[in-house]
Amino acid sequence: MKKKTLRKKIISLRKGLTKAALLEKSNQIYDHLINCSILKDADSVLIYMDFRNEVKTKQIIDYCFAHNKDVIVPVVDETTQQMVLIEIDKNTEFGKSKYGILEPTISEDNTRSLYDVDLVLAPGVAFDLSGNRLGYGGGYYDRLLNAHAEIRHLIKVYGLAFECQLVDEVPVDKTDCKIDGIITEKQIYHCAK
Repeated sequence: MKKKTLRKKIISLRKGLTKAALLEKSNQIYDHLINCSILKDADSVLIYMDFRNEVKTKQIIDYCFAHNKDVIVPVVDETTQQMVLIEIDKNTEFGKSKYGILEPTISEDNTRSLYDVDLVLAPGVAFDLSGNRLGYGGGYYDRLLNAHAEIRHLIKVYGLAFECQLVDEVPVDKTDCKIDGIITEKQIYHCAK
């Protein structure tokens, strides 16, 4: 199946989740995450601000603040079309991007590098157990990880997803980066490399 077709199919499945189901499954993912070493061992976490029917991340972000972890969120710089990493805290004010995603203001004071990150909790549309991730088509995470290939082995990258987003095989291109695992409402999957 082509990327575009698979993307459309899985987004439709995810849109079919009720608000109650979305929250319940997001809470189950949160429970798995806070009870494992993946998050406990990380001092700094790159995590997305959820949008629409993605796995909800506010509870995870609040947990990180409560446990003195650095929280970094991705923001797309519209002028360069690159993902910029912005550190946030409890007092950070957010605006909405042109897509409606909450994001902080980019400044020199809060800009970070992937060198500052221990754990990436990535969104995605579809995932397979070989560690392939299908995003929304912008390639932002893949470009970020490829640009830091020399330190990629030091950073854990896990996708946050619902079971309905798992597929047998995600189509891949040579620039797509594998992830280390997927955390769903059912369990944590560690992907073979």
